[in-house]
Amino acid sequence: ASEIGASIALSMPSPRDILNSVRVPAVLQSRASPDYKPSDPDGSRFISRTSMLLWSLGLFAYKGTFWTTSNQPGCRYDVCVENNSVLHSVIVALSAGPIMVSDRYDQLNPNIISKLCLRDGTLLKPGKPATPLDLAMLPLPGDSAPSLIELTHTFTDYLILNQNGSSSQINVRWNYLLAFGLPRSMILTPTDLNLDPNQDYIVYDYFQEQLYKLNASISLTLPSASSPFDFNYMIIVPMTPFVEAGLGWIPIGDLTKYITVAPQRIPELSISLISSQISLSLKINSNDSEDVLIGMV
Repeated sequence: ASEIGASIALSMPSPRDILNSVRVPAVLQSRASPDYKPSDPDGSRFISRTSMLLWSLGLFAYKGTFWTTSNQPGCRYDVCVENNSVLHSVIVALSAGPIMVSDRYDQLNPNIISKLCLRDGTLLKPGKPATPLDLAMLPLPGDSAPSLIELTHTFTDYLILNQNGSSSQINVRWNYLLAFGLPRSMILTPTDLNLDPNQDYIVYDYFQEQLYKLNASISLTLPSASSPFDFNYMIIVPMTPFVEAGLGWIPIGDLTKYITVAPQRIPELSISLISSQISLSLKINSNDSEDVLIGMV
C-alpha cells in the first residue's frame, strides 16, 4: 500500500491488529462500530471510547455505515426503517474519520449529507475525534459501577489574527458536545467540559436553536433521555477572547453544517479595525450555488 500511495482502513480489527498498525504507516483509520443494523440502539455506542485507543495510535475511528433516509423499501433486514439518521450523522461528523452511507442510490437524503461536507464532497472535521468526557467514564452520583453514558466532546482550535491596534494572535477553541441516552439529567460545569472556568461561554443548542450562558456560576443542564436515541448537540464558544478584543459579536459558525467552524469551510478568521469599527472577517470556502449561514450572537 505504501509503495503505491494507498491508505488502509481496518475493519473489525482485534486489539492486536490495532496496536500493530504503528508498524504499518499506510494504516490511517479503523472501524469502531459493529455491523450496522437499522434502529439498533447499540449500533453507534462506544465509538468515542474506541477512539481514545485509536487516536492515541494516530488512527481515525469510523462508523461502519448508516442510512440517511428513514424508510428503505426492499432492504435485506427484518426492519427496513431507520428512525435515528440524524443522530448517526452527528456521530460520524464528530468522529473526524471517513464517512460512509448505505442508502439505496435513490434514497439518499441530501439535507443530512450536506451538513457533513462541502458541495465537492470535502468532509468537515473537528480538530480531533470526539472522545468521552471524564464524567462519562466514572460512576454517576449514587452509583458504584462506572457509567456507560454517551457524553462526548471534541473541538476546533483557531489562531485568529488580531489587527486591532498591535498585531497579535488569539487562540480560540470551538467546542462540540454530544450527549445521548442519558439515564438522568446532568448538570455540567466548565470544568466538567474540560473548559477554563475563568471564562464566559455561549452554548448553542444546534437542533433546538436556543442559547445559554455558561461560566463558573452558571452551569449547563442536560435533560434525561426518554429513549436510547434522545440526544443533545451543543456548540460551545468562549466569549472572553472576543470581548477582550473589543468585538460585540460571538461567531457560532456556519449553521448549515454540524461542525460549524471547520478549517475546510472557514480556513481563516481575523479581527481588524476598519474606519474606527472593530470587525471580524471570515474567509469562506464555498461555491456560488451553496448557501452559507453564519450564526453570530
